Amino acid sequence: MIKHLLIASVFLLVTFVSQAQTWEKINTGTTLNLWCSCFIDSTHGWIAGGTGGTTKNNILKTTDGGLSFTTYSTGYYSDISGFSAVDMNNAWAADGSIIIRHTSDGGTTWINQTPGPSPTYPYNLLRDVFFKDVNNGWTVGDNGTIYRTKDGGTSWVKAPTVTSINLKTVFFATINDGWAGGDFASVLRTNDGGASWTVVVTPTAFGRDTYGISDLFFADASRGWAAISGAVLRTGDGGNTWIPESTSDGSNGIFFTNDDGWAVGSFGVIFRSGDGGVTWTIHTDIGDAFLYSVSFPDADHGWITGSGGTLYQYKKQGTTSVSEPVTGQVFSLDQNYPNPFFLSTTIQYQLPRSSFVKLTVYNIFGQQVAKLVNEQQQAGKHEVELNGSQLTNGTYFYRLQAGEYVKTKKIVVKK
Repeated sequence: MIKHLLIASVFLLVTFVSQAQTWEKINTGTTLNLWCSCFIDSTHGWIAGGTGGTTKNNILKTTDGGLSFTTYSTGYYSDISGFSAVDMNNAWAADGSIIIRHTSDGGTTWINQTPGPSPTYPYNLLRDVFFKDVNNGWTVGDNGTIYRTKDGGTSWVKAPTVTSINLKTVFFATINDGWAGGDFASVLRTNDGGASWTVVVTPTAFGRDTYGISDLFFADASRGWAAISGAVLRTGDGGNTWIPESTSDGSNGIFFTNDDGWAVGSFGVIFRSGDGGVTWTIHTDIGDAFLYSVSFPDADHGWITGSGGTLYQYKKQGTTSVSEPVTGQVFSLDQNYPNPFFLSTTIQYQLPRSSFVKLTVYNIFGQQVAKLVNEQQQAGKHEVELNGSQLTNGTYFYRLQAGEYVKTKKIVVKK
C-alpha cells in the first residue's frame, strides 16, 4: 500500500490548480504489477510489486526522477504488497508472508524480521507495513493481526486482537495516532501508538463495503480518507465517524496534500478533489492499466503506479525537478513533545544540508503567534523550545520552511 512522508495542515490552504496539468508515462523497464510507491522527494523514490508470487527482482529505486531505475530483490520469490521507506537507505517490505524484509543500505541487502514469537500454523500473513521513522513501525495482516516495533524491526510486540477480519493497510499520522483498514470496510484506530486498538463502524459505501478498504491517508490526527471500491470515505474526527463520497469507479489508492486529493483505481481513471474529498471529478483517464498507488512527496510532484509496470509522473505546470544527492538523512519535522503541553514543549527537526530556516507558529485562523527560527542553519538535528506562557488553550500549528521543504504539524496547548 502507499506509504508516504508528507503530512499537510488543515489551515494552510492551497488554491486548486485549474491550468492544464498532465500525467507523463514513465518507462520502468518492467512488466510487473507495481502495487506500492514511496517517494522521498520529486526525484528520489521506491516502487515495488510482483506478478503471482513468482517474481524476485521486484523492488525498483530511482534517484533521478524516473529517468532510470535500479532493481533490487529481497532474495525471495514473492509479491510486495506493502512497502515503507523513510529515506533512500532504510525501507521495509511486506510480501504476504510471516516475515518483514528490511534494508538499511539502500536495497543491496535485506534482513528478515519475524514479528512476535515463533509463529505456528495456521499463519497470519502480513499484508502491509508502515514506518514513521527509522525506529517506529507497524505491520498488519490476516485475522486482525497487528505488530509494533520501536527499534526498527529488531523486536516486535503484538497488539491485543480486537477483530478477526483481514487487515490490508495501516497508516500513522503521528507516533500515537494510527489507523488500519481491511475487509468489509472495517477500520481500526489507536491513539496510544498501537498498544491498543478499537474497531470503528464505517457506513455502507454505496453497497461496495464487502470489497474492503485498500488504502488510508490522514493529514493529521483528525482529517483522513479511506479508499474503497467505487468510493472514498472521509472523516474529520479522527475516524470515529465516516462519510462516503462516490468516485463511480474503483479506488485502490488515495493521497492528499491539504484539500487537494487524488484517488486512483480500475481502468486507468484518475480522480481529483479540490475540496477535501467532498466532491470528486475525473482528472485524467489514461485508459490502459489498472492503477494501484498514488504518492505525492510535495504538492507539485506526484507518482501513480499500476499493472504491467505502469508508472505515471505528475508535475505542476511550470515546475522543474532538480536532482540532488540524497544520503540517509532527509528533511524532517518531528511532532512536538509533550503534546498537549502546559508551559513549554520541544520541537525537533532535521536538515540534510545547510538551509535558511523559518519555524513559525500559527493559530487556527492562520495568524502568526510566534517566530521561533529565522536564520541560516547547518545540516543536522536541531531542537527548539516553545514557551506557551503567552498562548491560550487551544489548537495551533507549527510550520517549518527550509528551502523548498515545507512541513506543518498540529500542537495543542492545555492549561
